[in-house]
Amino acid sequence: MKPGNICEILTPVNIAGLIIVGLVVFFSAYDILIIEPGDYPDEIVIGAILPLSGSLSNYGQEFKQGIDMAVDEINGGGGISGKMVEIDYFDNIGNPYMSKWAINYYADEGIPAVIGAVSSTATVAIAPIAEERGIVLISPSATNPALSDYKNYVFRTISSDKYQGRGIGKLLSVLHPELNRVALIYSDDDYGAGLSDSVFETYPKYGGHFILVESFDPNIYDFSALIEKIKGADPDGIILIGYYEQAVNILKAAEDAEVDAVWFGSEGLINDGLIEEIGDYSEGLTATMQSSQIHSDAFEERYYEKYGNDVINWPVPYGYDTTKILSEAIADGGYDAGEIKDSLKEIRYLGLCGPRHFDENGDIYPAYDVLTVTDGEWERIKWGEIVSDELKETYGH
Repeated sequence: MKPGNICEILTPVNIAGLIIVGLVVFFSAYDILIIEPGDYPDEIVIGAILPLSGSLSNYGQEFKQGIDMAVDEINGGGGISGKMVEIDYFDNIGNPYMSKWAINYYADEGIPAVIGAVSSTATVAIAPIAEERGIVLISPSATNPALSDYKNYVFRTISSDKYQGRGIGKLLSVLHPELNRVALIYSDDDYGAGLSDSVFETYPKYGGHFILVESFDPNIYDFSALIEKIKGADPDGIILIGYYEQAVNILKAAEDAEVDAVWFGSEGLINDGLIEEIGDYSEGLTATMQSSQIHSDAFEERYYEKYGNDVINWPVPYGYDTTKILSEAIADGGYDAGEIKDSLKEIRYLGLCGPRHFDENGDIYPAYDVLTVTDGEWERIKWGEIVSDELKETYGH
């Protein structure tokens, strides 16, 4: 199977989305069900803070694809109470300061809800502003545990790294019990720090031993100094927490330095392009990602028709589902931030990325897939496993 193609047929369920608000169920494949109208302007504008350029643009552009597909579907079905939905995009180039400007701009303009940001660093930076100014912020990708502290207006359709980190620590001990000299390297930003803290805390509980824990500057491209430290420590396993471009550069440098170790990583590594760039050295690389397995022929066909891509990477369905969830909350509560956030807290949604229901912190309940590179392709070896130790006593049974 292709690594990024989360729409592989794995279940007889064939839907684009199922949403429950209170006791009312909405099915959405091409049409959106018009429900009790709230107060709406002539056009329903939703903000979106994404890195459409810069080092994270591959994520931002794919989230935008998913968002645009959801909007096309909603507007094609008559919009929300007859009003068309428009996304007002802001390119933050991954910068937290530009993200702060954007969230304040949306609040000043009276836009009640914003999708974004992509990185944890940018999202953590704007979360307190969203809370203070009373504007709904819903991220499809920010996983830093600190976001759970903002319980009123901040939501995310991806789960906290406090669960994924615990799962990675336990998974590594289960899949590779022979390892006893492991290096943990991570991007020195909110995403890398939050996830690495959880891994660092959990792995030793299962008999693991770290011989090197090292952060790296997320804005550099020359990783020779980092690789030199890794080479000197001589690990038999390496956990890499970072984003796609960072991972490509690190793995290339490691191959050049003849680093011989088992590689394990987070969802930032899962992309077809990584295998194409790295080649044989990526064989055996294992990574975790949020579960995303429900299949929709209609979605696949429309995606290929619109973009001509032969692989659907994970940001596409996450952008799509996030937009559908937010739009249903607007349809239920009206174009008001307070009503939207109250509706979000009641929504039960089953979409391309699986079930989504928010807890009291605006977080979703976690489940993860485990993928490994086999014969030049990502192979899913576990699906929908809740691998955090506090939620699942054993793994791999």
